[in-house]
This record gives sequence, C-alpha cells and structure tokens, in this order.
Amino acid sequence: MTVTYMEYTHTAESLGVFLRVLRIWKGSLIKGVWKDLALFISCYTFLSLLYRLCLVYDEDHKRNFEIFCCFCSRFSVRIPLSFLLGFYVSQVVSRWWQQWNALAWPDNLAQQLATYLDDRTTRRCIVRWACLSNVLVLRNISIKVAKRFPTLEHMVDANLLTTKELDELDTLLQKTDGRHDLSWAPIQWAQETIRQARQE
Repeated sequence: MTVTYMEYTHTAESLGVFLRVLRIWKGSLIKGVWKDLALFISCYTFLSLLYRLCLVYDEDHKRNFEIFCCFCSRFSVRIPLSFLLGFYVSQVVSRWWQQWNALAWPDNLAQQLATYLDDRTTRRCIVRWACLSNVLVLRNISIKVAKRFPTLEHMVDANLLTTKELDELDTLLQKTDGRHDLSWAPIQWAQETIRQARQE
C-alpha cells in the first residue's frame, strides 16, 4: 500500500519538516545506505586529514600517497559509471511506464461497447462495472481512493454500485471472510451481461 506523509507536511514552512519526514520515511534511500555512507565519509575524512595534517612534514610519504592515488584513479576509469547510471535510470523509467500502461482505463472499453452494443443502458452498466472494479483495486493501492471510498456504501452514494450489487458483494465478503479481493466480481457481471447480449 502507498504510504503518504501529507499529514506531516501540509503546513511545512521550514527545513525541520524535511528532516522530520526523512526520519520517518519508510522507503527512504538514506535508511538503506546510511551505514555504507557513514563508512565512506569516515574513511574519506580520515584520508583527507592524514594527507593534509600528517603527510605535510614528510615529502616521501606524501609522494607515495599521491602515486597510490594516481594508481587508483587509473582503475576507476575502467568502471563505466555513466553507463551503469544510464542503465539504472532506463530501468526505473521503463518500470514506471509499464505500471502506467497497466492501469485500467475504461475509455477503450466504452468505445468498443458503443461500436458493438446497441443497448445504451447495458453499455452504461458495463462501463460502470469496469469503473467499480478499478476503484476496488485502487482502494488497496492508493490512500486517497481509500479515503474517498472507505466502505462499499460510499460507492453506492457515488453511483458506482447499486444496493442489489452491494448485497452480492457483502455475501461474497462473508463467504471469503474478507480475505480475498473482490475486484473480479464486477468484471464477472460484465462478462455475463455481454454473453447474454451476444446471445440475444
């Protein structure tokens, strides 16, 4: 489920709120790499202080340290950092695009129903069921949708669900003890209605 932090930032005016959100952030990158980052910063600080404070007085050790740094710099070119970063970014963007394309849009369904089905009330009912199924799925993913439709009765108020369909969903919830998602039920109703319309 998506985690929202709007209740912590809706009156944000200072840097302290940003640091507070970073501290409580569940999926924070900082929480995942802070140990490695602290180790890197401490090693870098140690080497920098060693070079600037201790090796100033001994030119031989300073020259050996610089030769070692040049040696390490030659091998850092062999790691294609820009290639790896580009690969990572392309993977993230392609994953996001796949998720965007996987969203259910009722537009194509409505256009195809308008082309192949003559009965206007049946078309509207099938599109309503498609929207209902979409809302049932999005309630499990998005907190905004879950707040907009916290119960099935709210979907009746929004005309996504009739009272008869509400009773059917309640019956299914009781049969499954609420352990299974009900987003398939409106799709099943739509398939049955299309099958009956095709037979007629």
